[in-house]
Amino acid sequence: MNTVPTKSEDKKNASSRKISQGAQISNLRRALKNLEKLKGCSRSSEVCLETKDQNTFRTEALTPKCCIANLSTMLIEIAQLFSRYEIPYWLDGGSLLGVVREGGLLAWDRDIDFGFHAQDEHRIFEALSSEGKPHRSPQGDIGFVLQSGLFYVPNWGRDYGDRPAQIPRIYYSATNHLYADIYPYYRTLPGKFGIGRIGSFTFDIKEENILNLEYLKWRGQKILTPSDPESFLSQRFGDDWMTPDPNFYQKYPPHSDELKAKLNVL
Repeated sequence: MNTVPTKSEDKKNASSRKISQGAQISNLRRALKNLEKLKGCSRSSEVCLETKDQNTFRTEALTPKCCIANLSTMLIEIAQLFSRYEIPYWLDGGSLLGVVREGGLLAWDRDIDFGFHAQDEHRIFEALSSEGKPHRSPQGDIGFVLQSGLFYVPNWGRDYGDRPAQIPRIYYSATNHLYADIYPYYRTLPGKFGIGRIGSFTFDIKEENILNLEYLKWRGQKILTPSDPESFLSQRFGDDWMTPDPNFYQKYPPHSDELKAKLNVL
């Protein structure tokens, strides 16, 4: 004989179904997150935790391959962006070192470096702010989301340690904060230029290196570099720049006498 469920039994069964459905949704979300971790970070996800880890910052710890791939994509996108607006720029710092010495970004690098003439900063702001859509990130960075998905912050953008810098930064996206430092160069002495607004992180460069630029072909794209990039790299990293040293900034911290001695600027 069939029995008709009571109202209390109906409620109990409905409640059980809801719990079961909730557990299935939770499991699905967890599985999607695990799949995303296996695939690596993307423009729509956050930066990998290993890349943001301050305990391994400026050490020989390798950067996740997905982050290196995304930084490489960023490098090309930013170079194309500046070229489209006819704004002079050049690949700088560790990014230039990796591309010239190893044909790609350093395996332990976590950001990209570009240089530009400080007098052109207003051109960068006018071009990118007119193209982009205003946006404030959850971290408080205020800037413009560009057509490519890049997120341009004109000033005080934060790094992985939540430290703001008084220079322009461009992020992989408003969600994924892999970033490029865009360093302004000012004339410091007759025949010399140096990076401004961040202290004596690096030291003066001969003017001929950045008043005259040259193209380097990388991954099928033309990227502007300082003229005689080998000379530029010697001034930035020392005459032994061809020897890989993932602990360079452990041995020669920014602003230190050790770095000054290394670069013969004591």
